[in-house]
Amino acid sequence: MDEEASGKQGGASGAVVPTPSASGQRVGTTAREASSRLPDVVVDFEASGELLHVVIRNIGNGPAHRVRVTFEPAFRGAGGTVELAKIALFHRLEFLAPGRELRAFVDALAAYFARGEPESVTATATFHDDGGRAYRRRVRHDLGIYRDLPQAGRSSDTRSIG
Repeated sequence: MDEEASGKQGGASGAVVPTPSASGQRVGTTAREASSRLPDVVVDFEASGELLHVVIRNIGNGPAHRVRVTFEPAFRGAGGTVELAKIALFHRLEFLAPGRELRAFVDALAAYFARGEPESVTATATFHDDGGRAYRRRVRHDLGIYRDLPQAGRSSDTRSIG
């Protein structure tokens, strides 16, 4: 899996970044404290039993705003009836809280591979922090690793023991 993350994070370590207090007055926080509240959004694929899901997860300590996800190449799920990139979850997610994840069903693993859907998919997540700074994380996934996972009811060894 290849991974690339980028973002605009200003300020040197120990620099003071003004933030509003509850009273409306500005109170200084260090750049390190401010960076500990940044979002970090990853897009992953998970196989559970015989099913494939795509997961958007904010692993950061701050909320993510205006989260958008693109896939290259495009692929279809739900028996080939849905182009996943076109569902609202991937282009209209306005807020993702820290530690929160959203999961979308892709397809049964056997059906996904039987249709010849791409095994190598690059997912790019773009998102913003509370201050409006933009970030991007791109991850290349090899879905082929799920092709030969053992599945319930499917056995390559039918020998009897005894």
